[in-house]
Amino acid sequence: MSENGKNSARHILILPSWYKNTYGENSGSFVREQAKAISAHGFKIGVIHNSMALLSYIAKFRKIPRLKQMCFEDDGIYTCLGETLQIPTLRGTRIAIIGSIISTINKIVSFVNATRNRWAWLKLFEKYVAVNGPPDLLHVHSVYPSDVPITIARRYKIPYVVTEHWSGFADARVDQRRDWIRNIYSAPSAVISVSTALQRLLMDRCGVRSTVIPNCIDFNKFTPTARKEKNFSFLAVGYFNKIKRYDLLIAAFNKAFKNDPSVELRIIGDGYLMDDLKKMATDCGANITFLGGMGRSEVATNIATSHVLVSTSDFETFGVTLIEALASGVPVIATKSGGPEDIVTREQYGHLCDSSIDSIAKTMVDAKNNYGKFVSKEIRELAFNDFSEEAVVPRIIDIYTNVVKNHGRP
Repeated sequence: MSENGKNSARHILILPSWYKNTYGENSGSFVREQAKAISAHGFKIGVIHNSMALLSYIAKFRKIPRLKQMCFEDDGIYTCLGETLQIPTLRGTRIAIIGSIISTINKIVSFVNATRNRWAWLKLFEKYVAVNGPPDLLHVHSVYPSDVPITIARRYKIPYVVTEHWSGFADARVDQRRDWIRNIYSAPSAVISVSTALQRLLMDRCGVRSTVIPNCIDFNKFTPTARKEKNFSFLAVGYFNKIKRYDLLIAAFNKAFKNDPSVELRIIGDGYLMDDLKKMATDCGANITFLGGMGRSEVATNIATSHVLVSTSDFETFGVTLIEALASGVPVIATKSGGPEDIVTREQYGHLCDSSIDSIAKTMVDAKNNYGKFVSKEIRELAFNDFSEEAVVPRIIDIYTNVVKNHGRP
């Protein structure tokens, strides 16, 4: 409870752009953990979210989306979730007349999907309010891909805070939606960026002012251990897409340690580049192992037993896996890709490097050769002061308090 003793009367509804669903049980896990941490400070917290499920998910995961909306208590957080099957668009063609028809059909399909998504969110909100009453404030996590949470805020005249995470502000995706984004960001009571790099992008590309507050994690879920892998082990965790640049990581590891079987690179994750990356690793001949996708507890165990965690992304709005490693007392290596510059701020945490094969390889060699300088207990203690729920949540609560106070809500 805050100093004014009134936090127990505050009611916050969180609307994330991603959350757990049939196809991603761990999706939005750190949003859920943050919600629980805020609740522990005496706030009444709820969550609503609607996921748009692709037809391809049914074949890939062999699961049918949960189309019926459901509301339930989730560890003290009243949660309402829904899943809407997205109608697929048609592929284009080079034949002009047919292409024009397909384009028109796709516009109609997109409109129908957006309308169904908006309806689903509104129904979830109504179900939530029917049980819990209207919230004092909405906390929206990322305005993309859906602006529906903002529609709810405006329709019901509820002040709202946005925490922005979207990596699209760093590339051409924002250019296609700049006016749309400016409209959405014309009325929030406060905007939070999860890193200084994202704060600059919001201002430079869309004229949006924001306050930097990093993501946080529950340190109780990450425990240092002296039991390490037999080989000196570098670990990478993430989805296999182009922006993560696993091709750079594999090439750099091969350059640095191809002839040293006592050093290994282990990679957790999956994605559409899986087959290409496995072939690249096989062709290299270095000691590289793909561990597949894992749940959070398994990831935490693998982080703790590794020697160094590595991130080689082209761009990161933050980098949650980096602070998970620090919470485990594990040093990190990260390319200068935005968010990591706000994380690897102490020499005790590890190293930043350029996004090149030579720079990554050299930094990995340096980390191995000088591994003795890293002290697990010191890493964890320093990181606790920077990225724990205890350190970060009070800053979010200050924003809530100021917003509700300025809007004169009880």
